[in-house]
Amino acid sequence: TRAGLLLRDGSIVELDGVSPLTFFNVAAGNYYVTVNHRNHLALATAVPVTVSFVTPVIDFTDYATATYGGAFDGINVGTVSNPVRAMIGGDVDQNGQIAAADRNAVWNARNTAGYLDEDINMDIVVTAADRALTSNNAFFIQILP
Repeated sequence: TRAGLLLRDGSIVELDGVSPLTFFNVAAGNYYVTVNHRNHLALATAVPVTVSFVTPVIDFTDYATATYGGAFDGINVGTVSNPVRAMIGGDVDQNGQIAAADRNAVWNARNTAGYLDEDINMDIVVTAADRALTSNNAFFIQILP
């Protein structure tokens, strides 16, 4: 497990904001690759990825990349514009589902500024726009450890 920065273009880099995310002391083998975000549903590869000294780039925005539950399942990947995909935002309490509790948390934090889980669109202020993003309720995903 590694922490990284998720950039606006969808790439994940080291905490310096520039260097490629690197994993150390990982044995070569097949692994499921999972991306967790502070207020979005988790995302995982549908099949294990072969990891060795050079790990391939995994493009979750590409519909050709099979994701957990199927490439076009719409559960763990929301459509932004065809053919680009993105993580579904709104899981404020990070329990793997977007529900009324998430919507209420955003409403209770409205007009608050800062790096907050309730700031779903990540513009530094919790507003009605963030609450609208919790309308994805009934979406859920469970990524098994």
